[in-house]
This record gives sequence, C-alpha cells and structure tokens, in this order.
Amino acid sequence: MKFLNITLRIILTAVFLIMASVTFAESKNKDGEIIAYMQAINNSEINTSKVTKDKKVTPAVMKYADMMIEQHGENLQRKSNLFKIKYC
Repeated sequence: MKFLNITLRIILTAVFLIMASVTFAESKNKDGEIIAYMQAINNSEINTSKVTKDKKVTPAVMKYADMMIEQHGENLQRKSNLFKIKYC
C-alpha cells in the first residue's frame, strides 16, 4: 500500500510537470525543456521501480515495478529517437 501511495504521488507530480512544461513550451517554444522534463520523469519512475524491486514486496508489486521499468525505458528510447529525427 505504501508503494502505491508513493507511486501515485510520483505519477501526479509527473502529470503536473508534463502539463506545466507543455504550457511553458507553447508560450516559449522550448522543445528541449520538454524533452528534459520527460527524460527526468522517466528516469525517476525507473529508479523508483528499481528501488522497489530491492525491497521485500508482493509478486503483484514486483510485476508492477517490472512493467514501470519496461514502459518508461521504452519512453526514454522513443524520446531519444524523436530527438534524433527532429534535431539531426
């Protein structure tokens, strides 16, 4: 339960940061800043999940942590590919 509360807080913070960064980028056209925020959020989710896996958790929580690592890792890869396409 504690892991879910922490995860929920992280997700809500991530959503807030994404919304704020998109609004900021629209007004200032700062694509690089959006990419940096998204990378930080994905890295935070991956690191939190790795720490969780080091704890004694239920199989369901372990499965959720694995899913978070996989999906946010894919997000980082997509961000990297997007950056290459747009700026190279």
